[in-house]
Amino acid sequence: MNNLENLNLKEVSQRTQIEMAFLEALLEKDFKKLSRFNVKGFLKILSREYDLDFTLFLEEYNAFLNESETNEDKVLSQQSGVPPKLDAYSHKSSSFWIWFLALIIIIALGWFIYQYGWFKFGTSSEQITQNSSSSVVQIIDEAQNNVKNTDSKEVSLNESESEQNTSENDTEAKNKENEQEKSEQNTSSNNEISSINLQNTAQTQPIVNENVSQKEAIFSTSGKVWVGFIDLDSNSKSAVVTENNFSVDLNKNQLLLIGATALTLIDDEGKEQKFPAGTSKRFLVQNGKIKSISLAEFMSHNRGKEW
Repeated sequence: MNNLENLNLKEVSQRTQIEMAFLEALLEKDFKKLSRFNVKGFLKILSREYDLDFTLFLEEYNAFLNESETNEDKVLSQQSGVPPKLDAYSHKSSSFWIWFLALIIIIALGWFIYQYGWFKFGTSSEQITQNSSSSVVQIIDEAQNNVKNTDSKEVSLNESESEQNTSENDTEAKNKENEQEKSEQNTSSNNEISSINLQNTAQTQPIVNENVSQKEAIFSTSGKVWVGFIDLDSNSKSAVVTENNFSVDLNKNQLLLIGATALTLIDDEGKEQKFPAGTSKRFLVQNGKIKSISLAEFMSHNRGKEW
């Protein structure tokens, strides 16, 4: 925070695209005003660009948020009252009369069926048994006739199928003999062609060297550093945070944005370049070479954007 007070807020706002209202509230520790902004995201950008530490500030800000949430819960609990319980209301008298009427109706229906439907049911059951017996006899006769017809049809079908199978077996045997002759001819011709091709390839095939060296540049760092990559062919972005040395593929056209930590660059020719801490570093990888570039050059390759 002390280092932020020594900086020009206008220059910081232009460089990081952070609003002046946020920066002023940050210096004044106006937590109510800061709660409208993306505090953690803006603090990450400031710590990355200017190598600042906001650990203590974040602890104070989180404590303020916790206190404000507890105060809001107390106010809501005081405002919200518990509604009084109401006595349950039951319709015991009305439900009793409904069940009583339903029971009377069921008894009346049972008595009516017993008095008038019994004799009709007896007579109709006798007629049903007579009709069912006659229909069963008819069904048995029809089934016997169908069995006789199907037996005669099956015999004729079996005879015709046997004749067809014998003719098909003869044609299949002839086809197999023709296929064997063709396959023998094809194998002999293929062997001749393959021997000719082997001779031609042995005479005309060039020697290819498969050992292709991969160009790369190596960065060594003394501490934790943030590294961002922008692919110039696909405009895709990626970023990592590392404490170890890392390498960059020089066969891939890309932009590098590295944090404010001190670095040492070893290019593909073995030359060393040292970069001090305190400012972000920008590099261009193009045509198998890597070089340090300014912010203006970085934005020209990145469609006018700082990242």
